[in-house]
Amino acid sequence: MLLVAWLTQQFFFDRWNGQINQLNSAEAVWDVYRSNHYIFNALRAEDDFGEAEPISHAAEWQLRNLDVGAGRLERVLPKEILAAARADVMDAQDGGFGGANGAMDIRFRTLQLALERDRAALISRKETTQAVFWCLYFLGAALALIGTLLREAIDSKQKAGTALTFRARMVQSHAWNGRGNAGFRRQ
Repeated sequence: MLLVAWLTQQFFFDRWNGQINQLNSAEAVWDVYRSNHYIFNALRAEDDFGEAEPISHAAEWQLRNLDVGAGRLERVLPKEILAAARADVMDAQDGGFGGANGAMDIRFRTLQLALERDRAALISRKETTQAVFWCLYFLGAALALIGTLLREAIDSKQKAGTALTFRARMVQSHAWNGRGNAGFRRQ
């Protein structure tokens, strides 16, 4: 029982800690690219005043930058969580996104929502497994303690039974040969 608890802890905790670490690493990269996004927005705001082009160089770099950062995070997140988050973002905005900024906004919100959901799911699984681990651990410890107590009780009963059996055999053998205790006296 204790071995099962330990194996559960080692296998599942290690796997989920690894997934959480991957998620944290991808999120750190995403945070860098997201902070760059705000710099690009500032550059585009300056650029849009002087230029009549729909997408400036800053906007192109912004989209490339976002694609690199988002790609890293999207590779770590489960596809079904990502798809559900995207559907929820689209439903919540009711089609209010448009142009390059709209596409970036959808991607930002989708990744943020998917990140929150995946982290919550991983932490929930880890906490559930931890509760199972402690239950198995205490159950195994209790069984080991009960087994030890039962073994001690059985051993002490057997020792007491052996002593009684030996005495009963001695008494019986003396009574059987008809001499009883008198057979042991010196004559």
